Amino acid sequence: MHDFLFKDVKHFGRNSISVSEFKGKFLILDFFTTGCAACFESLPKINHIGAKFKDKVQIIMVGLNERNLQSIYDAYRIKWKLDLPVVYLNRNEWSKFEIFGVPHILVVDPEGIVRAITHTISENDLQLFLAGKDPHFLSKFTADQVDNMDEKYTWRLPFLVNGNGASDSSVVFRSLLTKWSGSITSSFNPDCMADMNTMAESNGDKMTSRLEVVGYDLRRLYRIAYGDTLSHSFGQYDNVYGKMWPYPVLELRDSADFIFSTNFAGNRYNYSLIIPKQNLVAMQTAMQHDLATYFGFDAGVEQRLMPCWNLVSTEAGRRKLKSAGRKFSKLPTDRTDIKLVDKPISSLVEQLYFCFPNGDPIIDLTGISTNIDIYVEGLKNDLQDIRAGLQKNGLDLVKSEKMMKVVVIRDPKTEPSSK
Repeated sequence: MHDFLFKDVKHFGRNSISVSEFKGKFLILDFFTTGCAACFESLPKINHIGAKFKDKVQIIMVGLNERNLQSIYDAYRIKWKLDLPVVYLNRNEWSKFEIFGVPHILVVDPEGIVRAITHTISENDLQLFLAGKDPHFLSKFTADQVDNMDEKYTWRLPFLVNGNGASDSSVVFRSLLTKWSGSITSSFNPDCMADMNTMAESNGDKMTSRLEVVGYDLRRLYRIAYGDTLSHSFGQYDNVYGKMWPYPVLELRDSADFIFSTNFAGNRYNYSLIIPKQNLVAMQTAMQHDLATYFGFDAGVEQRLMPCWNLVSTEAGRRKLKSAGRKFSKLPTDRTDIKLVDKPISSLVEQLYFCFPNGDPIIDLTGISTNIDIYVEGLKNDLQDIRAGLQKNGLDLVKSEKMMKVVVIRDPKTEPSSK
């Protein structure tokens, strides 16, 4: 690790510190920007790790000095009672760390050696480092590696065909599953079978449909095989969002096969399917058969009562929000506030989804049919903050339940023993 001097350090006790001063203890540099939702979501976890290991580990948050990041971070710091030193780098200083995308975390050992360049770090990972062990993290891809990845692998060709490892391009039916090594990535990784329409192609006088995924865990594979053929994200809100639970439910004695970490290659797979039909149902049927053959679990789709948030409105709120082309003096940022002018209520639900993409679905029960004007104040990673902002506008998020389709995965049924 080069000896970088951080200037104007906040919440540390000294204005400037150099990397070399931390020799003798682990140093974690956690880089973040305004556009990185995952960076802000991880702040309570990083703060907890910093407090737990404060005698052996120093954590420094490193922000890119852009778009009001300092004031945004301060809002989160105060709200979540964060106790982490933070420094803000200009773009020239930032570029010296060769960062390609955030989250970006550097783990530097007591000898000043970079032990990991990764997306995230856990207490368990840190315990292994402190015990003198190597967790064997996957390497975070660099900009050059991503730019050149089509030379090693491209989703535009099936695995092991025409430069992807083999020389035969006449495949009309194939199913292939391999363990992911962490050495390849893909510029196109779908989350629903409907995306496979982009891969339908002519193969001589036959039409084939193709599914290619790289580095998927089992939950995502089962979600594609058994879920709705439309996307679970808000892009298909009217069709799927809030009607199908976004994640498979596990009812297993041992769910170890479904546990994975973004830092490691274990329990993640590459899967390639080619069938001589342009039929999404046929593709899902073939994939279901493959998963049953490879892993042996029973899986299916059931109707279940699942948790959700109901977006509700008071009568006064409906009148207040009706669009009148209002001009709001405030401006939202990537991490704070929501502003909508002359937009349907579905646009507000969409914005709330983007604030909490991994949370329970949000169901519109406002009864608002006209376009709305609204300004919601709050930290976009803080549900209670956003709720308070909604309440000021006559809206609220109320915890509830809703019948939805759910992919359920169980242990295989055992045959009764013969007497």
